[in-house]
Amino acid sequence: MSPGNNERRDEMPAGPTGPAVNSIVRRRGWLALAVAVVLALGLMTLVTWRRHERMLRLQREIPARPELPAQSAAFRQRLDEGYVRATSLDAAREGVAELGRLYHANAFRREADACWRILIYEQPNEPRWRYYHSALLQFDGRVEEALAALETTVRLAPAYAPAWLELANLEFKSGKIDAAQRHFEERLRLKPRDPYASLGCARIFLLREQRALARPQLEAILRDAPNFSPARNLYAEILAAEGDENGADEQRWQGRMAGRFREAEDPWMDELRGWCFDPSQLAVWGNIDFQAKFGDRGKAMFERAIEVAPENPIGYEALGQWYLENNDLAAALKMFTHAIQLPRPSIALFVNLADVFRRMGQPLETLRAVERGLALVPEASELYYELGVAYDDLGRDTEAMAAYRTAIQRSPNAAAAHVNLAVNLLKIGRKAEAREHLQLALVAQPTLPKALAMLADLELAEGRLDEASRYVQPLYRFYPGMPRARRTMAQWHVAAGSAAAQQEKFSDAEREYLEALKVEPDSVDANGQLGVLYGQKGRYEDALTRFEAVHRLQPADPRPAMFMGIAYAQLGRMADARRILTEGEQLATKAGNTEFAGKFREMLRTVPP
Repeated sequence: MSPGNNERRDEMPAGPTGPAVNSIVRRRGWLALAVAVVLALGLMTLVTWRRHERMLRLQREIPARPELPAQSAAFRQRLDEGYVRATSLDAAREGVAELGRLYHANAFRREADACWRILIYEQPNEPRWRYYHSALLQFDGRVEEALAALETTVRLAPAYAPAWLELANLEFKSGKIDAAQRHFEERLRLKPRDPYASLGCARIFLLREQRALARPQLEAILRDAPNFSPARNLYAEILAAEGDENGADEQRWQGRMAGRFREAEDPWMDELRGWCFDPSQLAVWGNIDFQAKFGDRGKAMFERAIEVAPENPIGYEALGQWYLENNDLAAALKMFTHAIQLPRPSIALFVNLADVFRRMGQPLETLRAVERGLALVPEASELYYELGVAYDDLGRDTEAMAAYRTAIQRSPNAAAAHVNLAVNLLKIGRKAEAREHLQLALVAQPTLPKALAMLADLELAEGRLDEASRYVQPLYRFYPGMPRARRTMAQWHVAAGSAAAQQEKFSDAEREYLEALKVEPDSVDANGQLGVLYGQKGRYEDALTRFEAVHRLQPADPRPAMFMGIAYAQLGRMADARRILTEGEQLATKAGNTEFAGKFREMLRTVPP
């Protein structure tokens, strides 16, 4: 034996070897595989069961289809597609989202609410579902729930500026002023110099009686966004409170001229328009954009209204008006001509069609368009008014007056018909009856500018300043930027100044003339009358300034040259006197006024060289 054979060794018992080992390994492998298969099948069963449960829950909660109008074929088809997806295993969430958008965009609020609730449960971290849901909650007056939804929205999407503005506005309306200010400021952090959030801050300053902070805030908005009408209206309130009524009226006027107010851009809400199949709603959105001068000014919405409802005239009418306002008369004519062939054409369609032909200079076609409308709607006051306008264009005054009278019989408050009838009555010298119809127009529409201006002119022509003031003051107050209103106000001040001058109340006369020039700096009458007044008082430098203004405004009129010559001579500026008198003589001769030219020559003989 070798020396190592007697040493003690710890040895494991001998195990199976060879084929036996391989058999055991195979058995254990199959066992592991079997366990894995069982586990996998169990997991698949669990997943399938959960998906089945989820589908059952979704099917229970998906809103039933509402009753739809028969003409909503395209909308019905999209709903059918949405329900197929919503009840499938692979695209259920996407289907519910499509249903939510469809219902929300088409004003089926109860059904949309159900869809957004499903999606909030299924995708709690998607901010859009809560944002859309908040809009429905606000509509239903559930303010606290809407606030909670918006607070969650901004937490999930802190970079989405429209949500901060929506939250701040709702908090402001709810009296939560401190929170509103914080969130307006957060909006401004995301969108510096944003007029909507800046306006919100200005309103908070005014609410806290911090006028010194509100005024510069509003002035900054108007520098950056001069057409932002809410800021102009709020600024007008500040000016009025400070006693600056003229400035306040000017701000209100500019606010009216700026166009319709449009809510701030909101891509999430605006994208819902792509799911709208209601032509009336599409036309409303389009008209808002058009009046607010936003984007393509509503054209895409009008085109979509035609696309989703080709048998409804509303889209063609709206798009035709868009073309009309953009002076594309051929395209407008095409839209209106097609629309009147569809069922239920509106009165406005025939009015617009007549307007197109009128702008094209085709009065007979204008008349035919109106008569075609009257054949369908014989009681329409608006069409009788258009009939009167068509007769006016053709010079058929008697028939025009008859049409206006019929329009008034059909609708006593047809203000425009009263005004146009008054115009025709004045042509034949029936002032009393014309005045009566103008006053009736103001009963129907108290701030109608044409009626106010015509009544003011009638009273001014008769020297009745107090009566004229009843029409001049509101005309200028409501339309301070309208040239006709400014001219009428200036004329009233000039008339008041002339009346004061005749009574030798020179200070009052001067004040009235200066007021006229504040309103209309280029008023020939105000400059001329004030120049004469200054000349009478021996203030020749001041007089010369006014006569020079008249000469600049009416360079072909020789009369200012006469007064300028007198003023120069009185000031010892003989060379200037001879120059302007020579010019005046030439102007009078050119105009064929030999008598006036002779007066210039006589004056020139008295002016030393």
